[in-house]
Amino acid sequence: MRVAFVTSCPAYGDAVADPLDELAVVAPAEFVATRKRVVAELKAAGDADTATQVAAWRRPSQLHRALNVTVREQPDLAPAWAAA
Repeated sequence: MRVAFVTSCPAYGDAVADPLDELAVVAPAEFVATRKRVVAELKAAGDADTATQVAAWRRPSQLHRALNVTVREQPDLAPAWAAA
């Protein structure tokens, strides 16, 4: 599966480089609709294997989303969190 790291967040008006990254930062209430759109885009692009895997992803909690957004906005915090 391909996953790209981006430092932008659509919640703050920035573009996302990879649709899979969008799923990491989208509000949990919007996750299912966004996941369906991303799955359809992956299928249309001929990436059925990734589409199948993404379709199985579960909605993240508010905490997980907050951590994802924070790491993208302040990537220097990630190593400290990982070490804790």
